[in-house]
Amino acid sequence: MMKILSIIVPAYNVGKYLNEVLPTYVSSSLENAIEVIIVNDGSKDDTLDIANNYCKKYPSIFKVLDKENGGHGSTINAGLKVAVGKYVKVIDGDDWVTTKNLEKLVQVLNDTDVDIIINPFIQVNEVTKKEILIKDDAFSYEKVYNVDDVFSSIDRLYQIHSVTFNRKVLENIPLITENCFYVDQQYVSYPLKFAKNVIFLDFPVYNYRVGNSGQSVAIKNQQKNRAMLKTVAKSLSDYIVNNNMSDGARNFIAVRVAGMIFKIYRVYLAYGPNKEKYNEWLECKRDIGFNKFVFSKFTSLEKKLFSSNSRLLFYGLATIYRLKLIANKKL
Repeated sequence: MMKILSIIVPAYNVGKYLNEVLPTYVSSSLENAIEVIIVNDGSKDDTLDIANNYCKKYPSIFKVLDKENGGHGSTINAGLKVAVGKYVKVIDGDDWVTTKNLEKLVQVLNDTDVDIIINPFIQVNEVTKKEILIKDDAFSYEKVYNVDDVFSSIDRLYQIHSVTFNRKVLENIPLITENCFYVDQQYVSYPLKFAKNVIFLDFPVYNYRVGNSGQSVAIKNQQKNRAMLKTVAKSLSDYIVNNNMSDGARNFIAVRVAGMIFKIYRVYLAYGPNKEKYNEWLECKRDIGFNKFVFSKFTSLEKKLFSSNSRLLFYGLATIYRLKLIANKKL
């Protein structure tokens, strides 16, 4: 049966969350409109059992894919292979939706054919329970914009949590890198080569859980996974060099790559003065390569830092940055 929206749910060891989050997809008005594809990524807890129970209870809504562990990218790749919806959205297995707003989103999707839909999203701190609405009021809601007219000024809002893609723009994107963190940036960037238009909606659908020290964005995990950061940054840098796309799409991806490069730089600074890590940073720069589009997005200070191979400068900044992290209890 044709569905309006396919929701891919990457699920690895999220059994403790599923009974909380999966009911948010259940609604009589959604029953024939959405499919929720739970992709079990080789979980070692009861994730698969819980997912199968929901599939048995609500067979018109839930579908379960069980696969060997391959990382977040592999779950997206697997989900895209079987998705039948007119549109596709990715929602992680520990996150959830606001049901009434998902119903509103589906109504919009049924009546439009634009390539990208962007909603605000809610960032929820797991520890403090504080909620922050991430939105951008710079654009008119439900107005159809050309991608080039938008992606020169949009940034923070455009995340995997906010975006819904027309499935046709996902049909020709490269495979998302498997066994790798941070690939959400590939997922939101690759389709820009094919997308022509976008609309903004004024209500949040996605509730994004933060505050978990095990998340890949934590500084210690970024240090451990620094090679993965480099892999994703290089893949996107190569993508804008080797593919024809609009100026707006190319410039936007370049800004994201520039941000990733300096996230990597800060990861190395967090080690403090360390000759081995300094040399590794130099090698990392060489591996990513010089990209004029990316370089043009650096601030003047960032250009100086990226171009400099001064160990003394690096060590000085490393000392300052490490002390700052310690003071803020982030290291």
